[in-house]
Amino acid sequence: MKTLAFIALLTLGLVDCFAQEEEVNIPWTPSYKLKWEDFQGPKNGPSWALATTCASIEVKSSYVDDSLTFRVTNNFITKLSFFDHTAIDRFGDSLSDLLSHEQLHFDIAELHTRIMRKSLLEVTSWDMFDLELYEARIESVYDLRNKMDSLYDRETANGLLKTNQDEWGNKLQSLLLELETFYESNEIAAPKQ
Repeated sequence: MKTLAFIALLTLGLVDCFAQEEEVNIPWTPSYKLKWEDFQGPKNGPSWALATTCASIEVKSSYVDDSLTFRVTNNFITKLSFFDHTAIDRFGDSLSDLLSHEQLHFDIAELHTRIMRKSLLEVTSWDMFDLELYEARIESVYDLRNKMDSLYDRETANGLLKTNQDEWGNKLQSLLLELETFYESNEIAAPKQ
């Protein structure tokens, strides 16, 4: 019963953004860069915000033939990501820096998707089956991601500090490269019980 509860928790409970209607997801890829047209959701952030990004790291699990498998994905949720389209009239081309800022939030989610895959793979290599350990690893990576998102917004003043924004972009590209091995390794299998 504990196994089923854990699987339900992973499948339903550990997603950063939840949609109430059918989701339109854009999976993270190195070649795709967000466009303002991708931001289709209602305003869902502070009143001063011109944009918010909903990037969902989702951990799904399946339990078949005494084997637990995890699938970890990162998607931009268009219907929950917001952009004040009237800002184009007010700010014009200067909004490209803001779009770059939002892209880096999506990149931060990808970095933590890779960290999640690596972390779950490490646990599976220990040749043990401990649901609480898996759950702790997953929650730990979610916490790390939230802390990095907050630090990123603070250090860049939500994208207004161009030099800091550029430094974060370089740092993230370097970190993503370090974990490139975990870009497409979606499926992680746990040892049999």
